[in-house]
Amino acid sequence: FITADFQDDAHSRRGYLLGAVDYIGSPVIPEILRAKVRVFVDLFLLARQAERQAQQHLALAEEKAARLAAERASQRLAFLARASAALAGSLDVDATVQEVGHLVVPQLGDVSMLVMTATDDEPRRLPQFAHDGGTTGVSTRPIGEALDVSLRAIVERVAATGTQHRLPSNGDRTAP
Repeated sequence: FITADFQDDAHSRRGYLLGAVDYIGSPVIPEILRAKVRVFVDLFLLARQAERQAQQHLALAEEKAARLAAERASQRLAFLARASAALAGSLDVDATVQEVGHLVVPQLGDVSMLVMTATDDEPRRLPQFAHDGGTTGVSTRPIGEALDVSLRAIVERVAATGTQHRLPSNGDRTAP
């Protein structure tokens, strides 16, 4: 606001309530006007710069999320391609089971078990695959061997029901 009477508090209060950000007294002194305009231009430019930086940060976060989603999709597709190759690679059941075991452990879990149903509807238990940290990372052993009682019960329940069971990372074997 440009005013001849900017010493009146009532007028100043009303002007600020209406959106004034500063008062310039009349007559206008060019140096004071230039200094005040420079401050407001600088504030405007800083606000625009902060807005651009916020937009850049948002764009970077969105790009990172999109890249992560694309990497996950690529990993899933690569896994499915390897699984398809493993399933179609041999007509020998034992070789196919071995290949699938190498894919599943440790990518999808630390332990897996495959139960196949023969033509006479009798389940045929095949070896479980466990990540052992060795050179191949996978070992084959019969179901129940070296399993404690609670883990053996989980394996038996999964074999009987055909449903998956995930153990929490804290090792609690009672949780479904």
